[in-house]
Amino acid sequence: MDRFQESINEYITFKQNIKVASSQMLRMMSKMEIEMISKDILSFLSKKYKLDYLPEEKKICEILEQTFSNSIIRSEFEMNKFLQTIDNNYDNLTSKQVISTIEDELKKLKETVKNIYDVKTTSCYSDFARRCTEDITRELRSLNQTEEFENNIIKMKMQLKKELSGVLQKFLDGAYKMINTQIVMKMQKQIELLKNSQ
Repeated sequence: MDRFQESINEYITFKQNIKVASSQMLRMMSKMEIEMISKDILSFLSKKYKLDYLPEEKKICEILEQTFSNSIIRSEFEMNKFLQTIDNNYDNLTSKQVISTIEDELKKLKETVKNIYDVKTTSCYSDFARRCTEDITRELRSLNQTEEFENNIIKMKMQLKKELSGVLQKFLDGAYKMINTQIVMKMQKQIELLKNSQ
């Protein structure tokens, strides 16, 4: 097998691995991290609002874990759907056509990965913040049935959603950086090897 074909095979392997790695990075949000986020949310609520009662930390963790799990499933679906669009056969292409096709694939892949890990550009995780906000607010309402709570609920939802989005984006930034370093940059290297092996 010549070096050109070896580089193509390496590229294909990385392309296949990104499907698994992208979800693994997201699933690395451990129980400890969920608990830390729950503590941050409870601290935020107690400082910002005069509430008679706050949900137990365990309840906030349950809400975050369930909703985050659903978000991962959605992001996996988005990634799988995209990867099907770049599932090309390179066998009958010239060297230049292979390189051009792969460069185009990688450009689209970079955009897709970046979008999946950004709460502003994907419904997968903006939905996480929205759903968690609704569920946490519902829990708060059941514990604080007061006029003051009802008067503040719209403002509270907006601030809680912003807080959740910010906390989540920090995690997603770390996951994106790992995916970009461990796979996307290595795929780019294979393209350079392809060009040099002609």
